[in-house]
Amino acid sequence: MPYVTWSAEETKLLISVFGEQETQKKLGGLYRNKNVYLDISKKLAEHGYSKTMVQCRTKIKNLKTAYKKAKDNNQRSGRNRATCPFYEDLNIILGDHPTSQPIAVMDSADLVDGSDIDIDGDGDDSLETSTLLDCSHDRSGYILLDFVVQS
Repeated sequence: MPYVTWSAEETKLLISVFGEQETQKKLGGLYRNKNVYLDISKKLAEHGYSKTMVQCRTKIKNLKTAYKKAKDNNQRSGRNRATCPFYEDLNIILGDHPTSQPIAVMDSADLVDGSDIDIDGDGDDSLETSTLLDCSHDRSGYILLDFVVQS
């Protein structure tokens, strides 16, 4: 496949269409990605840009890779700040995608200061013996707590 060049205007439009809520919803679900990128290609054509579905998918993949490399670099201590083309635009779309969705987020300071916290939602600040606590980490380093009450 020959190398395809993208102007800054084409790339900004591509990112804009890629970032639309409906597009993200389709890409996040059990939707066939081929059809999503075909729709993106058609939207670009409506604005006078001729790009195929494969070209759109490849460009988005390359943009996401560059964004992830820059973001990973910036999360490491002692590194100079890195960026990539269209970083800010991509960060709006990709920057807040945890690997799992927490039911609630709790600051660790709440656990240290002795506050009464109703963590299982039953009106008191104690954990019942039938409540299970499942801890996991998301990409931002926060600890996610999922509470499962057994009946």
